[in-house]
This record gives sequence, structure tokens and C-alpha cells, in this order.
Amino acid sequence: MSTNSQDPGLASEPSTADEALFARLRSYVEATDTVPADLLRSASEVFALRNIDAELADLVHDSAHEEDLMLVRGQEEVRTLTFEKQPDVTVHMQLTPTGSTHSLLAMVNGASDTSTIELERRDGRTTYSLDAAGRLLLDGVKAGALRLRITGRDGHDVATSWVMV
Repeated sequence: MSTNSQDPGLASEPSTADEALFARLRSYVEATDTVPADLLRSASEVFALRNIDAELADLVHDSAHEEDLMLVRGQEEVRTLTFEKQPDVTVHMQLTPTGSTHSLLAMVNGASDTSTIELERRDGRTTYSLDAAGRLLLDGVKAGALRLRITGRDGHDVATSWVMV
């Protein structure tokens, strides 16, 4: 059989009958071959674990747990957190209420080869770059769970634990 484009047996455009047949086949497959809900859920859970190899930095300080100071300064003050992954990385976070949102200042020490820092939320993640001093400043951070993930140029990941803001 010839594969020449001049061969009358080879159509360059699908005919109307072909399009109708394709539409019927497509609707049949969509109706009978749906992805099971439990498979979608499992796939979503596996996708969430795609960075399971990140080393978890230990929470070594959280000003929210300083009860005596909380009584003196009130609950609307700045919250500071410190995470360490010895001997490599220290992450300092400062959360400041700004109306209905927060300002987040993060400072990363000991990761001079950091290539990215990600703010992870339950609904996704956003990648940022640290400034020359190893800092990240974000305004308008909404309430909810978040964590930071620092990725070095060598692919080595360090993540903070989840924090409720």
C-alpha cells in the first residue's frame, strides 16, 4: 500500500461521517470508562507525597507557646518561629497580623546555595527567591496552614513543619 499523499485512499481531512463517529465513540468512552473516585483520591494523595524526601527542620522556638508573654502582650502581636536542620539550615519566621491577613518575614541562614523557597498551602505552593541577605518578605498571607520548603541548588530539600496562621 502506498503512503503517497496523492493516494485516494488516504483522506487529508476527516469527513462529516468520521466526525460523527468520533463524537459517538468519545461520548461512549466518557460514559463507560470513567476514572473511579477512589483512584482519583489515591492519585491525589500520592501526588501530595512527591517531595517526601525533604528533610524536616525541627521547631526549636514558637512565641505562641510562651504563655506568660502572651498574657502581657496580647494575642495580636508578632509571632516568631525558629526551625533548625542541624548542621545545615536555620529558618526564622516572623508573622505579623495586618488586618485580616499577615505579613511573613522569613530568614534562612546556612543555605547560601539556596535556589528556591516555596510557601506551601493546602491548596498549592508558590515559589520565591531569597534576597541577597537570605530573606523573603510576603504581605497578604491569609490565615490557614502553611510551611516553607527550601531547596538548594544540589536538590537537597529542607521543610518546616506545618504552622497554623
